[in-house]
Amino acid sequence: MKYKETEPRSSRFSFIEEIPLKVMSNGRVRRSSDEWRDLVSRCAASGVGLREFCRKEKVNLTSLQRWQKRLAQSKQPTEFIDVTPAVQDSVSPWAVELEFSSGTILRLRG
Repeated sequence: MKYKETEPRSSRFSFIEEIPLKVMSNGRVRRSSDEWRDLVSRCAASGVGLREFCRKEKVNLTSLQRWQKRLAQSKQPTEFIDVTPAVQDSVSPWAVELEFSSGTILRLRG
């Protein structure tokens, strides 16, 4: 179960509201990307191993590892590179080739 603290009605008390998990018909729990982000950060801060954390939180180990990888990749900054083609006087077919750091090559010809 997840919990969130609600606004206190007075300065002396605060209330904790239970947030139900989204359980699918096959019994699996459906989590949003924000919920996975929270789980990944809590796992990192817990100081225990992945298996132990997953056992305590009742989370599938493979799913947590997949989300760790997905979130780590999304944090990598993307850079814009301004490409200025060389000027040629001849009227010939053109070609552009881009090679990405992942090894993917994009070729455009005209």
